[in-house]
Amino acid sequence: MRREKTKLYETRIAKFLERLNKGAVFTDRTPLQASFYKTAEPVAWSERLQGDYQPVQKGDGWGSEWDCAWFHITGQVPAEWKGMAVVARLDFNGELCLFDHNGCPTYGMSSGSIFHANFEKNVVRLFDPCEGG
Repeated sequence: MRREKTKLYETRIAKFLERLNKGAVFTDRTPLQASFYKTAEPVAWSERLQGDYQPVQKGDGWGSEWDCAWFHITGQVPAEWKGMAVVARLDFNGELCLFDHNGCPTYGMSSGSIFHANFEKNVVRLFDPCEGG
């Protein structure tokens, strides 16, 4: 094996072990509820509630390539998770932008990239005890 590839693999392994040591492992799960409003073209934040939202379950298809949608995701954080870091793992089979209650974009996610075949950014922190959340 070429020295460069060996070094690359060693670096990836070291970073993975570092994440494990920081507790970046999903240990418990709780279900989320989701509904969506699909459109052919983007719909402004101010108009997002005017659509007909439909329930969607994990694994359901919600649209075709280049379709747009607003999703409403809800869930309950179990009481026994108090003081723990809590994340949401979301994969919409495309790109998405999360917004706060005021309509400000807060986080971008994607389940793929034309630049890297295995790229995924599908985890967002909801509460982090280290950040006062």
